[in-house]
Amino acid sequence: MKHIVIAFSALFAMAACTQDPAEADRVGDPAEQVDAMGGDEPVTGSSPAGTPAPGTAGETAMGEGDREALGLVGAINRHEIQAARQAQQKGVEGEVLAYAERMDREHSENQRKLEALGRVEQTDAVRKQEEKGRKERERLDGLSADAYADAYVEAMVKDHSEALSMLDDKLIPSASDPAARAHLEETRKHVAAHLEAARALQDGQ
Repeated sequence: MKHIVIAFSALFAMAACTQDPAEADRVGDPAEQVDAMGGDEPVTGSSPAGTPAPGTAGETAMGEGDREALGLVGAINRHEIQAARQAQQKGVEGEVLAYAERMDREHSENQRKLEALGRVEQTDAVRKQEEKGRKERERLDGLSADAYADAYVEAMVKDHSEALSMLDDKLIPSASDPAARAHLEETRKHVAAHLEAARALQDGQ
């Protein structure tokens, strides 16, 4: 019996000597526990369930009034773009053509920035603004080439004057979302510049 105990002790000692030290070092290594924690994506922070992380689009919801304001600007943009393209198709020339090309370019850029802010509100006020623009383009389209250029410039003075008043009197003062207000204020600068240029064209006719 004594010889059996000695033999088992020798076997255990040999097993301990042949164990790879690297295998022992792996025990408890955090890198080996990644899969057990749900994958290999780095953890960058956490938020309570249902709460957007800071800096995400869902952090602040844009109110209905701000979305309507952006919808009105969108309606104005679309009208100015279509009117500018109509003017080019009608064959306006010189400074009027340059103005129409500028309206197409700058209102298109404004619209791209507006759409990047997210969904806008399609309200009765927005639909009325769109209908107003459609009727004006129909009126202009009925004019001959000779009369069109003067009528287009006159329409641009009226349109941008009304848009400026809308921005100053209603849209900017009532804006509550910072991103919406910033876009409205930037739009105002462009509209004021467009109005000044249209008046200069009108004075030169």
